[in-house]
Amino acid sequence: LLEQQEISLEEYKETIKNQILASRAMGSAVHSKIELTEAEAKGYYERHKEEFFLLEDIKARQILIQCPPKADPSERQRAEAEAKYVHKALLNGADFAQLAKKHSQDPSSEKGGDIGHIKKGELLPALEKALFALEEKAISPVIETERGFHILKVENKRTKRLKPFIEVKNEILDKLYKDKLSARHKEWIDEIKKEAFIEILY
Repeated sequence: LLEQQEISLEEYKETIKNQILASRAMGSAVHSKIELTEAEAKGYYERHKEEFFLLEDIKARQILIQCPPKADPSERQRAEAEAKYVHKALLNGADFAQLAKKHSQDPSSEKGGDIGHIKKGELLPALEKALFALEEKAISPVIETERGFHILKVENKRTKRLKPFIEVKNEILDKLYKDKLSARHKEWIDEIKKEAFIEILY
């Protein structure tokens, strides 16, 4: 590698040494001059609350009986009949998770149909409309989409809400530190350029 760069081992060592010294100098001149307080983070939080809102979401479960768009009438009839059978069982008090494991053809079936917390824009329009219209613990009617026949259940709903400061404090401190570091680094470079210019003049 040294031969390819046409430098000697001593020159290479000198280059590494200078890089280390430059890094230490920057650390002393830049990093050590940066100070942050919790009050600064709190101030940023109060001025930028819109950055820390969590959107409305719903923890939901799903059962899917697959039926491709080009399925023949008998296949579609079979899939719809199974979906209606499962739906009736749910309305009669059957456990959603157990039926999901037994009947659902969605990857979530292994988790009892649990599809996590869903925000608007994450589901097919027909499913989203039905899901967000449901109350907690409610079960949707059978919904047909291009994937097949779906049944949804709302486990719980969370409205749009502001994250507490304690949850985002470190995130804010990290952002403010990076902002100050960038500004201080620019100041340091400007100072070096100014000093170099003065040395050349004299």
